[in-house]
This record gives sequence, structure tokens and C-alpha cells, in this order.
Amino acid sequence: MRKAQDGTKFLFMNGDFYLTKDYLHFSYSRAHRKFDCIYSLSTGKLISFGKRYGFFPLFFANIIGSTEDAFIGYMFPIMVTNDVAGWKNLPYDSLVKQFGRARTDLGLSMQKEDNPIITFFYPKQF
Repeated sequence: MRKAQDGTKFLFMNGDFYLTKDYLHFSYSRAHRKFDCIYSLSTGKLISFGKRYGFFPLFFANIIGSTEDAFIGYMFPIMVTNDVAGWKNLPYDSLVKQFGRARTDLGLSMQKEDNPIITFFYPKQF
């Protein structure tokens, strides 16, 4: 009985979903932890990942809409600045190799006082 009450056996869906021409994004909760999913309409494959606020995965921080090709979200720099503070001690080329130049430059330039950032995520075929 305790297991059923704490929610570890049941999935709870809030009903929000976003659709592009090729992908479906939805989220659910299990045991008080949020998970996001991207389902490929063409391949039938599903990617599911636990909700993590911070720089990774940046584009899934808060999905609030979609276009024909992209999911639209937002993030608050204050949620990222603590995660990337240690980057300043790492070699720049190593960061670029791991995260790409655009993401590295964005992370290193953020200040916690910055305004929210609108993100556009264009999923790759999977």
C-alpha cells in the first residue's frame, strides 16, 4: 500500500504536449520526478530523460510551444551560471570539443542577472 501512495508505481501526465511535423514532446511524473519524452513519428522511437534544470539539456529546460520544425522553450541564466562556473578553469578547446563552440561561448558569457533566454530546439533524426 505504501508504494502505491508514494507514486513510484504510477505515471502522472499533465496533458501538455507539443507537436512538430516529425516529433511529439510530452512529459510525465513518476515518484515526484519529472521526465520529458520526444517521440519520433517517422521511426516510432522514443527518447525519455529526467528533468534537469541547468545547462544540459539546455533546450528541454521549459518547453512552451512548437513550430513546424522546432520546439520552443526558455531558460533562466541563474539556473546555469553555477553549473558552468567551473568551466573557466578548463581549457577552452576541450570545452568546444565536448559541447560545441556556440554552447561553450554562451555558457561562458552568461551572468546570473541576465534576462531569460528563448531556445529553439531542432531535433535530429533518431
